Amino acid sequence: MSISAKKGLTVTSISTIISFIIQTLTTIILARIFTPNQFGEMAAVAIVTSYADIIWQLGLGPAIIQKSNISKKDLSTANGISIFLGLISFIGVLLLANPISSIVGLENEKVLMVTSVSFLINSISVVPNSLLQKELEFTKIATKEILGNFCYLIFSVFFGLNGYGIWALVFANILRYLVSLMLVLFFTKDVFQISNLKIFIGNLRQMARFGFGYSISRFLNVTTGQIDYLVVSKTMGTTSLGIYSRAFQLMTIPANLIGQVVDLVYFPVMSKIQNNNQELARILRSFTNIMSILYFPVAMTLFIFSDTFVYIILGGNWGAVSDPLRILGLSLFFRVGYKITDPIYRSKGAVYKRASLHLVQAIVTGLLAYLGYIYGGINGVSIGVSLSLFLNYFLNLYGVSKLLGIHMIKSGVQVLTTMFISYVFIFPLEFVKGLLEKSNINDIIAFILLIACWAIAMVIIFIIYKIIYMPTKGFKEILKNIRKSD
Repeated sequence: MSISAKKGLTVTSISTIISFIIQTLTTIILARIFTPNQFGEMAAVAIVTSYADIIWQLGLGPAIIQKSNISKKDLSTANGISIFLGLISFIGVLLLANPISSIVGLENEKVLMVTSVSFLINSISVVPNSLLQKELEFTKIATKEILGNFCYLIFSVFFGLNGYGIWALVFANILRYLVSLMLVLFFTKDVFQISNLKIFIGNLRQMARFGFGYSISRFLNVTTGQIDYLVVSKTMGTTSLGIYSRAFQLMTIPANLIGQVVDLVYFPVMSKIQNNNQELARILRSFTNIMSILYFPVAMTLFIFSDTFVYIILGGNWGAVSDPLRILGLSLFFRVGYKITDPIYRSKGAVYKRASLHLVQAIVTGLLAYLGYIYGGINGVSIGVSLSLFLNYFLNLYGVSKLLGIHMIKSGVQVLTTMFISYVFIFPLEFVKGLLEKSNINDIIAFILLIACWAIAMVIIFIIYKIIYMPTKGFKEILKNIRKSD
């Protein structure tokens, strides 16, 4: 591994942790200022902006990063097209705000109209952002991300405490994008001029070939990630969406933190040995083993202590988040599971096969989420989405086995076994929790007793894991492969 790559891993890991801390603080503070309906309105807006981003980006940023030799004509063309498409997206949303708001269940279309200003701001940053990534300017990228997240926290709290309501979140988002834009333009001032807008058709064709395929894959990926939000917003309204989105966000906090670190370490290793299918499969099995041992006990813990977790993070006005969180938490491993299989698709260059799986996942998620709504409301949607994550994980595992030409049945069985070992302890712990709640014991003492029972259960779980899987062996194998890549 090169010095620049090692520096990149270090800087990105540190920035990921700092951003995680800032985002967690943001969640804790904003939950005590804004209502579920206001968060739901912003989640509905995010559905629209996720798709609009695909249009104005057109995959040109990744095309710049992917292309080995970038000319001034390439940069000028990408810049001109990005800003033009940003303007088109902005005007399109302004003109179609009413029907679009109706589709996503958004009550106040003006929120969407004002938010669409971000398309113009972000379209200007496509080329300079891509240049920073292409030149491996990890420190500058990290600085931009951290300051952007911090500014969002400051602005949203300031406007929220001054009675701006949902507009506090809208303005904070726009100001965050402006700060990020100013920083990225400053960082690239010596190599890029924003005034270069001339479009060269030949250069556009070259970049569009890559960008179009990337955009298709991203469209399907966004659909998979947003379709459950669309179902909740359209069928139950933005207040329910606010509750559901908070539950989903809390569930993904540990997934995103560890998942990003996995991607940083795991993908470079996979890329180094992309032609050795047996080695890829061996590392996949080891990583799957370790991730399941980490995540299933966390999911069990989240199920038992969801009420306490919600109270600490969101406060006393968000009790309705507890049940969806308990259900979604059970699928925690499967939520992060795609991060284990995705690097293999990328390292093997199988992007279109991955896109086809995204299509199936989007259909399955949407169907199960809607059926869940019919039979169980917001908790039913949570069950449907959890089932879809379960099915999609094993679909991905099957796809990887076909891609590598090997059998992954043993890994699938190990995942199910690990899940069973952890989740079987839910029943006695829930029984103890119920007895303590019905007793006359002081609440603090009851909670301490429950913690003690949970601790005993966790010790037993990890003893069983140690006996069955010997996870330290798998971890040493992964570290050995990382050292080899150096």
